[in-house]
Amino acid sequence: GAEIQMNRRSGNALEQILSTELKSQAKYIKNAIEEREREDLFRLKKVKSILERKKKKAREKKQQEGLSSPLSE
Repeated sequence: GAEIQMNRRSGNALEQILSTELKSQAKYIKNAIEEREREDLFRLKKVKSILERKKKKAREKKQQEGLSSPLSE
């Protein structure tokens, strides 16, 4: 009986240690994924802004050259 109880305690201790470690790793992974998502969103906004500026410049250039009228947009 004493051996079984000792093994049970060891098993519970191992389970507690592993559970805590796994929770910590899961939190780290979750934070890393969230950080990547924020970085991706920032890059997406930056690229969109750059494309909009290029598009606006192209429109202005066409209007200056007389190739486009405001109604054709």
